[in-house]
Amino acid sequence: MLVAAFGVTGGETALFERLRAAHGVLVLDNCEHLVGAAAAIATRVLDAAPGIRVLCTTQVPLEVDGAVRYELAPLELDDAIELFTRRAAAQRTNRAPSDEAAIHELCRALDGLPLAIELAAARTKTLPLDEITRRLDDRFAVLQDPTSTKPERRRALKATIGWSYDLLFPDDKRGLWALATFAGGATLPAVEFVLETGLDVPGSAAIDVVGRLAARSLVIIDDVDTAFTFRYRLLDSIRAFALDAGADAGGLEPAAASHARWFADLAAGSTAGVRSGEQGRHLAIARNERANIDAALSWSATHEPQLALDIVNGFGWAWVVLGDSRGAQRIQSALAAVGSGASPRDRAVALLLAGWIEASTGDLETARRDVVQALDIADDIVDVDLQARGSYYLAYVVSHEGEWDRALDLTDRADALYQGLDRPWDQAANWLFAARAAISAGDPVRGREARDQVLQWLTAVDDPWLHARGEAMLGELARLEHRFDDAVEHLGRAAEQSRQLGFLQTEAYQVSSLGRAQSQAGDHETGAQSLHLAIEKAEATGDVRLAALARVHLGRVLRAIGRTEDARAALESASAWHRAVGSGEQYALGECLLAALDAADGVPAAADRLDAILEDARRNDEAHVEVFALDALARAAATAGDTATARERLEQADARFAAASHFITEQDRVDSAVVRVT
Repeated sequence: MLVAAFGVTGGETALFERLRAAHGVLVLDNCEHLVGAAAAIATRVLDAAPGIRVLCTTQVPLEVDGAVRYELAPLELDDAIELFTRRAAAQRTNRAPSDEAAIHELCRALDGLPLAIELAAARTKTLPLDEITRRLDDRFAVLQDPTSTKPERRRALKATIGWSYDLLFPDDKRGLWALATFAGGATLPAVEFVLETGLDVPGSAAIDVVGRLAARSLVIIDDVDTAFTFRYRLLDSIRAFALDAGADAGGLEPAAASHARWFADLAAGSTAGVRSGEQGRHLAIARNERANIDAALSWSATHEPQLALDIVNGFGWAWVVLGDSRGAQRIQSALAAVGSGASPRDRAVALLLAGWIEASTGDLETARRDVVQALDIADDIVDVDLQARGSYYLAYVVSHEGEWDRALDLTDRADALYQGLDRPWDQAANWLFAARAAISAGDPVRGREARDQVLQWLTAVDDPWLHARGEAMLGELARLEHRFDDAVEHLGRAAEQSRQLGFLQTEAYQVSSLGRAQSQAGDHETGAQSLHLAIEKAEATGDVRLAALARVHLGRVLRAIGRTEDARAALESASAWHRAVGSGEQYALGECLLAALDAADGVPAAADRLDAILEDARRNDEAHVEVFALDALARAAATAGDTATARERLEQADARFAAASHFITEQDRVDSAVVRVT
């Protein structure tokens, strides 16, 4: 080939004689299918012609002495956009596509592969950008140029990948099939498992398979700062090809089955791991493997539904700790897939986990239904462990609706059931919810009793998440006991611990409590800032219930510092959500503060609304709502010139304030302050 390329006569002898004194670069392109011959010719050229440099493009190194390897990675996004824009402009007579967002989305989906980018650019001659992007689900149909006269592997992405695929050893092809089952990349042990159990490739060979594929740039190696050092993944185009090839060869189904079993095995140890000192590692698995877990669930739902239920029951608690709002949907889908085939206990466990996540995201009606159904199953099969667990899970649910006495009854029941069981983690969790209910009910005696139980049980539990919640409980109890500076210290420490450990939903709740404590300690401005932050964090995790609760408290704090319009905006947003779901923690407080704002603005119907709110507050023993309603009614009476009624209402509010002073401060009583100076 070189003799012909240089156009010399006299064969190789004449060629090397000609090159001996030459200077320049000799390019040997696409040598992966002729590695031995290419290495031999490169060596002879370099020996014969010291002034020649050889540039060789190949997926497999030539291993020639003195060679320097330069690996070409996929293009960075900015470079991909520049290449696409230039090629598209050439296709469209220098009229490049101008929709930057669409170009960004398309190039991001093209893996940074120059050929894919060029083929997509060629399609802009006849297709709009969004249509090209939409058709990438069948990328090999769109990423080809039917008008090109280049060789097929230069004008069709599938042919280009196929060229590389055909050169692979059989085990390496199976390696691609195995990796293709992983939606979000894989660790080496996971690849080994799928290769060995699904594709008959010895696990010990997996490291060599992955190494060869990486050397050919068919596998991307990510060095990530998690519990796993390396992850191996395929570019989307390579994965699409491998899925097709594996299916055609009959290897995809056994690989997918092994993939699902791998994640079922991980799930089996997840709950115990998350509730231990190894929590970080097990949470990293649940966090990093979301896409793979979803893929395993999708396969299991149609092929082995019980496996899907095992996976969700195993990872369910990790989703609770991580604040993964999609967890409930995964669980319900698995329950639907397995249908009547699930054992009563497995079904009850799944319903309890779903109920917890549903409650944490504000779907209280569904949460109550699922947890009650799980309790019914536990009673039917006389499973004491499930009866106890279901009791404190239900306490968690009803607490979101302000049913503090019911929550305390349920935690008492759970404690009694746990007496004969060795469940220190559950005992600590149960007493934490008892403490929350007692504190929210304004009962310092029961709050301190619960605190003592929590601290006792936590000595036997090595769970950072539970310990952070225990720190927060100490802050809440300090608020109840009017030790507001202590409350700020405990809650600030709990929120920081949760932030460092990645407990996003828990952190959002603790930041919300911190904002309230800061306000009660006299720093309303900082309290308002913390509540704003809590709302942002709650919404980022999908916890709209907590966002609404934080907005109620933010409205109260903003009103206290005179930012009336901002207060109204926060309260109206919270009220809209509470009305839509029909209830919610501090629903009545939000309605009361809105009515107070309306009354201050002279809205005629506001007084009647306040009377109704006052009646409900007295019936439900909500002292803080009662104080705000009485203050607002006193102000309305004073404005109307009825000083006797104003004075009477204010005296009633002052008498009731002692029962609410752990919740609100005198500075919160805006209407009371107005009446006292008139």
